[in-house]
Amino acid sequence: MEVSGTLHRWPFLDWSLVQPGYQHMPRSPKYGNVPYGIAIRSQPAHRSVPWLRADRPWEEQALGKSQSLIYENGIYRLWYEAAARDYNWRSSDLTDYSHRLCYAESSDGVSWHKPNLGLVEFRGDRNTNIVFDKTHNGGRACLGGTVFVDPVAPAAERYKHIFLGAEPRTWQMQGAVSADGLRWTPIAEPLIDGFMSDTQTTAHYDPVRRRYVGYFRTWMAGGVPGSSFRSRQSRRSISRAETADFRTWPHPETTAFLGVAHHPSHDLYTNAHAFYPGRDDLHLFFPSQFSREKDTLQVHLATSRDGVRLEYFGDQPVVPIEADGAGDEKRVYAGVGIVPLGTDTVAVPCSRWHHTHNEDTAEEFREEYQGEYFWATWSVDRFAAVEADERGFFATPVFDDPLAGISVNATTYPAGEIRVQLTDEMGVPIEGYAFAQCDPVRGDEIRHQVTWRGRPEIAVHPERPLVIQFRITRSKLYALYTA
Repeated sequence: MEVSGTLHRWPFLDWSLVQPGYQHMPRSPKYGNVPYGIAIRSQPAHRSVPWLRADRPWEEQALGKSQSLIYENGIYRLWYEAAARDYNWRSSDLTDYSHRLCYAESSDGVSWHKPNLGLVEFRGDRNTNIVFDKTHNGGRACLGGTVFVDPVAPAAERYKHIFLGAEPRTWQMQGAVSADGLRWTPIAEPLIDGFMSDTQTTAHYDPVRRRYVGYFRTWMAGGVPGSSFRSRQSRRSISRAETADFRTWPHPETTAFLGVAHHPSHDLYTNAHAFYPGRDDLHLFFPSQFSREKDTLQVHLATSRDGVRLEYFGDQPVVPIEADGAGDEKRVYAGVGIVPLGTDTVAVPCSRWHHTHNEDTAEEFREEYQGEYFWATWSVDRFAAVEADERGFFATPVFDDPLAGISVNATTYPAGEIRVQLTDEMGVPIEGYAFAQCDPVRGDEIRHQVTWRGRPEIAVHPERPLVIQFRITRSKLYALYTA
């Protein structure tokens, strides 16, 4: 539980905050509390106009789908990958399979600056915003990387970079460290030798586990999860590893893949892990789901309370491909990082292309300066919601800590409302806090204070455990706040 001011935030990301309930049983004091008429659904993002495009010689083939965004001291800091014409994924020399890590920044998230840093040259010119490439990495390729801040590292290694690298004919997961995120020192030995994660690999320091955690790509070959075998018969999946030493990682193990509930031609392409805003005990993922049937990719949502078991919302994308004035989109990917953007809004950087996955690798479809970056935004705490299309009911688990007041983050529709009731553990309503006495919640508010006949205060003995019950009619309930 995390405190924001005087409020505890309880976002509805899975069924953890919803009692499964019991039917009434003979000679049992247990109350029903069986939920009905509700579902938890991911919520679609709003999209901004593109705010970064390929326009430099080292971006002449494309901006990469890998982005890392950090909001520090009022500045949006973006590390992104770019490809020039020397990028060649078909080459037998794996070191040609390489991007350049570039840097941009903004004070408002709208206008961006690509500074001439003078750190890494391109075709003899050092006036670039490139901060890391294979020439800086001893000739080893670098692809699909993520930059993150390490809160427990010495100052010289505060920023870390994990990426797919290669010696000639040998894949490796490699790393680099930096004091400022601009001047990088590659780590000489591979983090994982003989392993390929050809996606945006993500990593972070987990303050709950006190270990480094990374998410990689594995392939399900022959139905066996965890294989790194790549073929047309295998499916992309998300794998995970953790370590106490950033320089030494075990081989990842598969933690998420698409099963029988999903289309048989679909893969999980990226993972885009991020901590839930303001929390270090909740995790969000924004994987792009790849449809081999349509050769397209769209961004979906997954949530987790431990970073290991993922709740995947695979029915509807949160950032779908769209048609626009420039032509139909075919691919969208989410980058790494959730940042504040204005008041009560959070944003995830995304990229888009007008060519399909396989068209992008075909010479006849190849264009110069491909790819654009845009924001996917949500109102605060509105990544998922308990929804009732008509009438619904559920009860929370027992709150042992005293409650002084309740607010909800909710949207109601015409003829819709939310009512709240407090009960004891056995389901007996607390006098003065019954459904009939609750002032109905209506409208669209991020923080709507719940009142009972105009009274917001909860005057109940502090040692008395309470259950919160909800009656929801034609509404969405995104989060509960308790004081």
